[in-house]
Amino acid sequence: MGCRVKEKAGRFVEDMIDIHLQEIKETDEAYRVVLHDLEEIVNGVKAVMEQLDKTQRELLADYDERKHIVEQEKGRCLYLAGIKDGVRLAKYLQIND
Repeated sequence: MGCRVKEKAGRFVEDMIDIHLQEIKETDEAYRVVLHDLEEIVNGVKAVMEQLDKTQRELLADYDERKHIVEQEKGRCLYLAGIKDGVRLAKYLQIND
C-alpha cells in the first residue's frame, strides 16, 4: 500500500472516530453521565496535584498524558481492525451467495 494511501486511510479512520465519538456524546445518556462523573474526579485530582511538589506533579502529568496517548492508539487500532473485519465479512458473504 502506498504511503499516500495509508495517510488518507489514517485520516479517514481519525475522522470517523471523531464523528462516532461526537455521536455517542450527543445520544448516549450513560456516556454523558460517565463524562460528568469523570469531570468531577478530574477537578478533585487537580486539587490534589496542586498540593504536590513540582516533580510529583510533572510525573503524574506525564503519566496521564502517556496513558491518554495509549488509549487513543488502542481505540484507533480497534476501529481499524473493525473496518478490516467488516471488509473480510463482506467478501465472505458475497462469495457464499
